[in-house]
Amino acid sequence: RSLRDRVQELYQFYLCTPPERMAEVMRKYNSSYLILEYKRCDFSPFMSDHYPELNCEKGERPWRDLFCPRAHTSPHFRLVFASAAFAVLELRSLEKVAKLVASRGGEEWQIDEFRVWKRMLDQCLRDEPRECVSRTAELAVMFLTKLHQEGVGTMLLDWVEKHGHDNGEAIYTRGRYLDYDLKRTSEAGRLYSQAADLLPNSPVALREYLMWLDLEASDEAGLKRLLRPRRYRKGTKKSLLELEDPLLACEAAVTVKQLLKDNDWGDELWAFAYENGVGTSCVKTNWQLLFETPFDETHSPWRHFADIFVHRKIRSQLVSSISSGIRFEQPRDRYSWGLEGVFNRTQP
Repeated sequence: RSLRDRVQELYQFYLCTPPERMAEVMRKYNSSYLILEYKRCDFSPFMSDHYPELNCEKGERPWRDLFCPRAHTSPHFRLVFASAAFAVLELRSLEKVAKLVASRGGEEWQIDEFRVWKRMLDQCLRDEPRECVSRTAELAVMFLTKLHQEGVGTMLLDWVEKHGHDNGEAIYTRGRYLDYDLKRTSEAGRLYSQAADLLPNSPVALREYLMWLDLEASDEAGLKRLLRPRRYRKGTKKSLLELEDPLLACEAAVTVKQLLKDNDWGDELWAFAYENGVGTSCVKTNWQLLFETPFDETHSPWRHFADIFVHRKIRSQLVSSISSGIRFEQPRDRYSWGLEGVFNRTQP
């Protein structure tokens, strides 16, 4: 068969395909695992010309008829891993399928039932408790905001709240959902505060709480309590500069200079933010608060060219389209893009 025919056969998992049919395809190709992208766990704008009987459009069939949600509940598959990006399902043997079908007595499980997720959540909670809870928080928010499946998202978020009372990453994710999606800003502030306390060296958590205190609460006393102790390192709590985050330094610099009246510290923060984040929207926005001359008038195209290729001030940053990135901000050594390693290599 042609490659196109095989691709069309495998792409049945984007349609309203019965799980048992996809299981047959997997057994045909000796496949044991299936990875489902959650961003494709919705109605596809593309129809199959090879399998028109499996096509389904939004509004004509309910979301639960798609293969993706049905695979989560099918006796043919076992959910072994899930994040906000994808799910991993293992194909069960025919013997196990027969036993499960018999034990369920013809009852159809639904994806928003906790029993669908229980085994996977119990396993990951044993293997990696901190990562499991924070990852599931992002998974829950994805179901709520991207796939708009309130039943699944709320059930998972309830589980996160039960198991993540001391998990700063999960608490931050819940706060951000309340803030940006539900517009419940006062509740979000309480969670931002908890996250900042639990993650004192997290630039993401500190920056979010700083901005909430400034823009939403207008809490000058709270801003002072947050910032003043971070002028210098104290025990395991690093100073703001030691966190080496240009966005945090950029947001803090203006408040430090205008509210705390500490121009020396503010200048240090701004110098770091400008040196390492001159291309960010924060530097461009806050420039207007600190200098009379507009940013664009002092930064010509040739200035940008020099910043990139001569001064190397433009720093690349990895961002995620499915999460805030708070789970991936652990300190890492900077990568050197220089050529000295090539010329200094010892010949064998």
